Amino acid sequence: MAFETPSMPRSKGRQRTKLVKYHHLLLLIACAMSSLAIAGCGTVMTTQPPQGPAPDSRAVVLRYLRGTPDKPGPDSGDPGPGQLFKDPPKLGAIELSPASLVQHDAMGWTWLACMRTHPIGKSANDYALFIGGNRIRDARLSVATDGCATRSYEILGQFSAPPKKPDARSRGHDHTGR
Repeated sequence: MAFETPSMPRSKGRQRTKLVKYHHLLLLIACAMSSLAIAGCGTVMTTQPPQGPAPDSRAVVLRYLRGTPDKPGPDSGDPGPGQLFKDPPKLGAIELSPASLVQHDAMGWTWLACMRTHPIGKSANDYALFIGGNRIRDARLSVATDGCATRSYEILGQFSAPPKKPDARSRGHDHTGR
């Protein structure tokens, strides 16, 4: 900004120049603050990833599908898989990807396995399963950042409704009325 003396006349041009310089300064400060805020959001956690082998995600998922999951401890804040495994026959054919280590926003380092379901008469769905401590700590419908659409899968099994038992009227009859 220019130094002004009381004898210098104030023109509209000078006022406009001062205003533009002031706005540029405010814009520069706003950009700097935004950059710092965005940079801070990019670093979620700085802890080292856990050492050791990946969990047996196949065994973990099968326990849930069979209705025998490990229950989380009373102090666990993990939501678990929610209602995903409530009715396994509705899931149809199921495929599972190998687990990979990822950094979750709330849980820190955890293992991610993707599960693809093929419900009868519906389109396939991909789910992200976050596994830790040999149980599913969280699950959701997959989002692009999970990378489930590009993973390789292995068939886990077909979980369809069990065949209906014949009732007493139809046992031993050949349905021809004889």
